[in-house]
Amino acid sequence: MGEGIAKQRLEIVRGLTESIGEFRAQLQDASENEIFNLMMLTQYIDMLKTVGEKNTVLMIPSGPGALGDMAKQMLESITAANMLEGEMKK
Repeated sequence: MGEGIAKQRLEIVRGLTESIGEFRAQLQDASENEIFNLMMLTQYIDMLKTVGEKNTVLMIPSGPGALGDMAKQMLESITAANMLEGEMKK
């Protein structure tokens, strides 16, 4: 059961990696941190739009540090997924 979720997460990481490459190609002068923050902001706005379309009430942090906290959590998830991918290849 957990293998399906793990594979789904790996595909998400692969998609994010591809997106970073596309951002890097378009924004050649931007740092990796700027590209990552722009991607996170885009994902955040897309999520808000999707939630809003479903007339769902969702309480999410919206303070000044909310995006930074979310970025930290995403980075931790990506790191964990990369470690898992390494374990799966063994």
